[in-house]
Amino acid sequence: MPRLALLFLLLLSLVPCLAAQKPSLPLPNPERLLYRISCSGWLTLGFAEMRIKGRTQEQGVDCYVFETRTWAADWLKGIYPVDDLIQSHWDPKKRRTLWHYKRIKEGRLDQEYEVRFDYPKQTAYWKQRGFSPPTTKNQATGEIPIPPSLQDPLSTLYLARSWQGEVVSGLQFNLQVFDDLKIASIAMEIGKKEELKVKINRQKTTRKVYQIEPHMEGTGLFKRKGERLFIWVEQTGKRLPVRIQSDIPIGSIRAELIEVSPTDFNSPGE
Repeated sequence: MPRLALLFLLLLSLVPCLAAQKPSLPLPNPERLLYRISCSGWLTLGFAEMRIKGRTQEQGVDCYVFETRTWAADWLKGIYPVDDLIQSHWDPKKRRTLWHYKRIKEGRLDQEYEVRFDYPKQTAYWKQRGFSPPTTKNQATGEIPIPPSLQDPLSTLYLARSWQGEVVSGLQFNLQVFDDLKIASIAMEIGKKEELKVKINRQKTTRKVYQIEPHMEGTGLFKRKGERLFIWVEQTGKRLPVRIQSDIPIGSIRAELIEVSPTDFNSPGE
């Protein structure tokens, strides 16, 4: 199950290929997206919820508040409980993260960290509670040099969705994202166009999507033999991530969008 939670959290950081420096569109506020996480589409393992929760002031800047939470299905909680939370404060004018928080509760693991991005000083200041073995310390603080603008795993999704430019098959893109107290490099290519049959808000529909296969350096999640990750993102409209799937030797782990609120006004196939 820890792999399932990590795979969904990576969904947030693996669609920035749509986000070139173009004029941005306003984001729906508020908004809630609910995903079902399953084994090969049939056995429900958990759920993930993404929200735009309004606005807040961060370092004197008016920011969006983004949040996502991942949790285990009821039948799995007694075996391996999962309750992960990510929050971000994002500057829509300069399109960069100013504050980021992550809490990981998976099995016996209980850790959290918070990061404040000081761009004038090009430094990220962080503090963390809870570490994985063999580390014995419980709390730590530090700082990391950063570029003039940076995204976190959660903000990259909304950066991509707010872009109004055109996307074409074959487009290649690289981006740096701050995650787990380090800067990771993502490389990906926009793949083929497809029509994907889905069930959202209890209504069956067909969405026109792009298939994307990402490769993320530094995490090790895409370096295991026999495993591949695919993401299906709407071609137009809200550019909602409709499905994410990790193919593994024994089958696949899948996250599918099942609810959108307020109501998703995209017409079928739009």
